Amino acid sequence: MRTAALVFCWLVLAALALSSVFSLHKSSKPHTNYFAKEAPAAIKLIRPTAKTPLLAGALSLPMIFEPNEGQAGARVQFIGRGKGMTVLLDPDDITILLRETRHRANGKRERNADAVPVDQMNGAATRVVRLKIVLARPRAGLPDEPSEPGNFSWKGKRHLRGESNYFIGNDPRRWRTHVPHFDSVQAASPLPGVAAVVYGNDQGLEYDLRVAPGVDVRRLHLKISGVDRMQIDEQGDLVMKAAGRELQMRRPNIYESLSSDPAKFKATRRQTQVMGSYAVEQDRTIGFRVGAHDPRATLVLDPSLTLSYSTFLGGAGDDEANSIAADAKGKIYVSGTTTSPAAWPEPGATTIGPGGGNTDFFVAKIDPTASGANSLVYLTFIGGSANETGGLIALDPSDDVAITGTTTSADYPATDGSKRTSGANDAVVTEIDPTGARLLFSTLFGGSGAEATQNAGAIAVNSGGDIYIASDTTSTDLCRTPGAFRSANGGGISDGFLAVFGPKRTPAVRYCTYLGINAQVGVSGLALDSEGSAYLAGFTSDPGASFPATNAFQTTYGGGDFDGFVMKIIPAGNGAADLSYATLLGGEGTDQALAIATGTNLPATAYVTGMTQSNAFPVNGTNAPLQASLKGPANAFLSVIAQNATTGAASLLYSTYLGGSRSDSGQGVAAPQANDVYVAGNASSPDFPWLDNFQPLNGVQDAFITKLDPTSSGVTSLIYATPLGGTTPAGFTSATNGSGVTADGAGHVYVAGFTTAADFPQATHTANGAQLTCTSCQSGIPAADAFVAAINENQSSEPGLSFGVSQVNFGASNVGNTNIPPQNVGVVNTGSAPLTISAIQLAGANGADFSLQNFSGCEAAPLAPAGVCSFSVGFVPSQVGTEGATISITDNAPGSPQVLQVAGIGSGPLGVPSPASVSFGNEPVGGQSKALAVTLTNTGNQTLQITNVTLGGADAVQFQFQDNSCTSATQISPGNSCEFSVAFQP
Repeated sequence: MRTAALVFCWLVLAALALSSVFSLHKSSKPHTNYFAKEAPAAIKLIRPTAKTPLLAGALSLPMIFEPNEGQAGARVQFIGRGKGMTVLLDPDDITILLRETRHRANGKRERNADAVPVDQMNGAATRVVRLKIVLARPRAGLPDEPSEPGNFSWKGKRHLRGESNYFIGNDPRRWRTHVPHFDSVQAASPLPGVAAVVYGNDQGLEYDLRVAPGVDVRRLHLKISGVDRMQIDEQGDLVMKAAGRELQMRRPNIYESLSSDPAKFKATRRQTQVMGSYAVEQDRTIGFRVGAHDPRATLVLDPSLTLSYSTFLGGAGDDEANSIAADAKGKIYVSGTTTSPAAWPEPGATTIGPGGGNTDFFVAKIDPTASGANSLVYLTFIGGSANETGGLIALDPSDDVAITGTTTSADYPATDGSKRTSGANDAVVTEIDPTGARLLFSTLFGGSGAEATQNAGAIAVNSGGDIYIASDTTSTDLCRTPGAFRSANGGGISDGFLAVFGPKRTPAVRYCTYLGINAQVGVSGLALDSEGSAYLAGFTSDPGASFPATNAFQTTYGGGDFDGFVMKIIPAGNGAADLSYATLLGGEGTDQALAIATGTNLPATAYVTGMTQSNAFPVNGTNAPLQASLKGPANAFLSVIAQNATTGAASLLYSTYLGGSRSDSGQGVAAPQANDVYVAGNASSPDFPWLDNFQPLNGVQDAFITKLDPTSSGVTSLIYATPLGGTTPAGFTSATNGSGVTADGAGHVYVAGFTTAADFPQATHTANGAQLTCTSCQSGIPAADAFVAAINENQSSEPGLSFGVSQVNFGASNVGNTNIPPQNVGVVNTGSAPLTISAIQLAGANGADFSLQNFSGCEAAPLAPAGVCSFSVGFVPSQVGTEGATISITDNAPGSPQVLQVAGIGSGPLGVPSPASVSFGNEPVGGQSKALAVTLTNTGNQTLQITNVTLGGADAVQFQFQDNSCTSATQISPGNSCEFSVAFQP
């Protein structure tokens, strides 16, 4: 017998030498908590006055476990959610569900054609990865085929404060409430001499395997299925590729423990450390290799399973925080929609959710004064078998939570017996009690048409507990209450409506009015004053004469596709007299009012934000604007509308653009005091008017939070403005959206939204620590995950740093091109103290192909506030495909070092063989092995020209080509391939 060495087929390429390296890049995917994610750390926001803010961090939870009470298949005993995965614990397996997403190098998603196995859950492909703990039968001192595992019986450990509630479908018998949370789950002695504990950590899933004295650790195997590739990397970690993501099982920490109590895993496992590693056995199971240890001691094997990316809120699907509120006790409520699937390993299993449809509502109550998983007070899911959209909330004085949105579910949980109308969807009004475990009432509200066709609408609750909702509708039979301001639909594409439900805890419609606008109308914001008057913010296409301009400061349509509008309606049942004022708000371009808040003074003042594309947007308030002109294709705005107590006339107290040279939009506004107004939204402009920011904008789109004092004028009205987001790695697109903001008037501000940024600020960062970048997220883009960021305001003045660009991108150039013009990067001190830059450096896998030039001026002397310096970046590509690096600036500003992504593309062909090598094992001398096939794919971006195909090496005569289509003069266009086979004759 002769053992064949690895055969390398050397293909001499005219354009580029063939690389036969076959490796796995570490992808970066979200460790998604089901409703809350890894928290960003304390990161300072600095401003020059007495109320500088400090970002205390995103509210976060580690992975939590709950018993299966019908929300998963019958075999599942416990469900864990968090860190981008859903974990099922059944008698046989630890099953991990991952959202099935694959990505090309250009960042576009694609389905994984060869993935195994894939379950279809709620219309979204979900990868099922199973990990089975088995004991192998001994044979001559070596592992044999693994035996079947024992019967796991999982029990929860360390009861947590929080609970889950499931109101899925309209059958109350299938609702589940007060489902407890645990921080870990234990199975004692599921296999002879082996016990297990599963729990979450800051990165993902961790489990301890406790092996009793006398049990040969070599017999302990992990049988893993559902992954595409698996290998042990140079650090000893087990790396698995699945669903376009990468799972990493860290090299096991192994400890001796003399305790026989499984409950003392954590207390005893660090007594004595033992050397150990993984081993891939011949049957492709994963074994353990353990060094010298005390045979009398119990061994604790402590691997951890993580996705190589972590962020803030969400499960294994797409999760969006669309609304946020705070109660008088400082508790935070976050709501929105989730596609995170309920978990079932059995095909066709029936569950109660979440995930009865493609999307469901979620409401999470968080105590920001608590830590870890105990910060979750409750997590409630509401939905039916189809789709819910919106999930907007408001609180009443008793801390009941009212929810609105729309549903297409015929079985939406309604307590009053209301049913879906014949329209495309219906609005819903649902209220849960302070525990989140009781439906106070729930009703469907719709007509013969469709509701919320333009956006999700809005909700508010008055001091008496009456619930107000506002949205748009195509129904002509929706509003029928007597004395309404307008009883008939305006007749256009859509009309707005306002509906009031009361008295408390009964879903009776007390008041409903159309707005009576004959156009295309959307209602985006709703706020109440202390007298119960409703303030609606929205947008309309040209209404002609149908807009009910009353006490308006703008009575005529400005132009463009839409104008914003603001209306104050007193729902008293007095017909036309219910309209207190109605004014348009817009210029010659497209304008949309997207959110509104009211102050505490009477007559109330309305604070409105949104998006404008108009050069003539009204900024002629009593107080001069911060920004008087449009700077980009679209800017955010803040307009403050006052009403004269005597005449009722509305007027602009303050109005300003907010934005830079790209597109920016305001999405949420809060006004706890007249001189403290917060605007949150989305920014893509590097030159947004940042001030005392705790990080630079360096993503495609970041959330932003801005604090203004509209009682002041001009530049003095800006208190601070900062982006909140992460970078965009080379070849990909990531973004962060700021959806809502709330503030309590005592310096506590909360921002909610969703992000796909792999390096969104993390909880482990200190106020002056490094803002980490995702150096391993270039093989995928995470699905959207929600976040909640908590900001506490303090009193210090520090520098800030912003870049003049959000990313340096050189585009495509031929490999080796030395004539690519360098690009300039401006650095601005956007803080209130001198900025001292101590180092500017390049890092990253392709850092050697980029260069820093002319940067000494930035390091020479401190930059005064508003001071600017610049440097240049060069690029010479050395390889085909996308190249990226990170510029890191170390300085005395919060969040140092700040980072900026640089990217470029090397143009050329690139031949990649699959497999990268072939092995024939042992073959008898004189025989001939079966030919093994190799595919050569051009993964480059130019045509690959093959000039010669040869076999080389000392034993080349023992190998021969067969069925070779990769012949001399073969041309392979990008994305195409040729094939050949190799046979071995020793």
